[in-house]
Amino acid sequence: MMKNKKNTVISFDMDGTLTDKRFVDIIWEVGLPRLYSEKYGVGLDDAVSLFKREYDRIGNGDIRWYDINYWLDRFKLGIEPKKLFGMYKDVIKIFPDALEVLEELKDKYTLVLSTNATIEFVDAQLEDVKDLFDYIFSSTSHFKMVKKNPEFYLNVLKKISTKPDNFYHVGDNYLFDYKTPKILGIKAFLLDRDDKYDFIEDNIKVKSLKEFSKRLIF
Repeated sequence: MMKNKKNTVISFDMDGTLTDKRFVDIIWEVGLPRLYSEKYGVGLDDAVSLFKREYDRIGNGDIRWYDINYWLDRFKLGIEPKKLFGMYKDVIKIFPDALEVLEELKDKYTLVLSTNATIEFVDAQLEDVKDLFDYIFSSTSHFKMVKKNPEFYLNVLKKISTKPDNFYHVGDNYLFDYKTPKILGIKAFLLDRDDKYDFIEDNIKVKSLKEFSKRLIF
């Protein structure tokens, strides 16, 4: 028997799960360096190298790594995130299986977005489908922490007043989307579209969101 929608939560990561990572890669690897190159008159290759060094120095365990406003302010690039994102809006792509699954599940279960990305990236990439979610949580914008911290998922559970055994999550990062929520008893699945994780057991790995939706057992 299917549980009441309010008692069953389906949570999705964003980049690499719902959306193609090409957009965020271009923003970080091309967009910001190009702005720097144009403003300060340095070669684009040199600007790319500079940003790569700075990204590596800060590291993805620091919320500044994800904060577009931090980088724009730090290098005084004089542009709002929305305008920068607009330059590359044609690259934004939501995976077809994501749209299909969200539409399939939205009236049956409580849908949650659980992402490392700041809210600016969420607004840019999910503008047309945000209404499909009952809750949207950015670990970096809303809780000032990285998603590999179990406290993020505890905060989400608390905000929506549910328990781990009623909470299902899927994402493409082994640590952020599988190992960390699994510690708390969340029913976590690892999305592996490109067979990167050949060491992971098939029972927790899915190759598409359609497969994930078929694996949900209530």
